[in-house]
Amino acid sequence: MAVRTLKKAPVVAPGKDVAEILRMGLKVMAAEEIAYGDTSPVSAFKVPANSLVVGLVAEVTQAWNGTGASVTVGVTGTTDRHAAAGDITEASLGLAAVWKPYHYTADATIIVTVVPGTAASTGKIRIWLLYLPETNKAK
Repeated sequence: MAVRTLKKAPVVAPGKDVAEILRMGLKVMAAEEIAYGDTSPVSAFKVPANSLVVGLVAEVTQAWNGTGASVTVGVTGTTDRHAAAGDITEASLGLAAVWKPYHYTADATIIVTVVPGTAASTGKIRIWLLYLPETNKAK
């Protein structure tokens, strides 16, 4: 599974205020789909310093059938920084939005920790991260 690196706006862009406008917009990036049997935790995103992760959307693409299944999203040491067990309903297809903003002052790797549950044989999820790059840059 490839780790997705969050994109930063270019320092210089042609046109008046183009670089600043590119920095101001909310960005969205999707991780590769994660399955119940993947080695956990999964390194999903590389976040550059000075980024504000606003929240995430979890898309359950195949319902999890294991008893006690859970998915958390965070970083090493705080594995539920962006989504805790219970924030995502793994047993049902659909979307779950989780809003736990965090400002990263240093580069970090966001991980997805999967507990497939007892007797699991199905389950897939995709995480969509919403973020603002370079949040502390001077205007």
